[in-house]
Amino acid sequence: MKLARIWILAGFVLASGAVRLLADTIPDPTMTFNVPGHHSFDLSHCDGSSPCFFLAGVIDNNGFATTDFDIKNDTDMVVQELKFFIPTDNFDQIFVAHTNTFTTAAITFDQTGEAPVTIVDFFGIGNQQVNGGSASAFGCSDDECYDTTGQAGFAPNQPVEGEAFFVTDAPPTYPGLQPGADGSLDLTPNVPEPGTFVLLLSAAGVLAVGRKFRRG
Repeated sequence: MKLARIWILAGFVLASGAVRLLADTIPDPTMTFNVPGHHSFDLSHCDGSSPCFFLAGVIDNNGFATTDFDIKNDTDMVVQELKFFIPTDNFDQIFVAHTNTFTTAAITFDQTGEAPVTIVDFFGIGNQQVNGGSASAFGCSDDECYDTTGQAGFAPNQPVEGEAFFVTDAPPTYPGLQPGADGSLDLTPNVPEPGTFVLLLSAAGVLAVGRKFRRG
């Protein structure tokens, strides 16, 4: 009897989780820095000093951006780290980051100032990526969740500032941003894949069959 109750409870938990996922239509903000890009802003003002500060671009009206965040390394040094400070009004979201040119992506948050930001850090040069060059983080802490709009994405029409850190050389596989190379930062909505829903619903179905089997 206890085993049957456990099966039933597990079935309800998985089924309710699937329903919640199906009902969640708000996309998760995704921050991707990949090469190649398209030249729109260069780092020629950087003389190799680290960090070098720059303005990456402005977020679109919808809270995302896929243009005007292209960066070209016009120096004779290698960018081993790019850090972006993205104004954010809603931290009640899951944030995701990816890169194909650095070894590591990391996400942190600063909700303490007058202009709260999501900080995405792409860094590391080497022959192997950490977690596939990806990261994810929930913006809310245990006791606080800064959210003034409920809008998905980032703060519309706000500037994104950046910092670049340089070294003299780099390994070949994940080389950072090489001299003369272009890279692009994209801020896009990420909708969970349907396969996640199918997996949860299938698991709930298996539990239901098992429940009937036990009763029989």
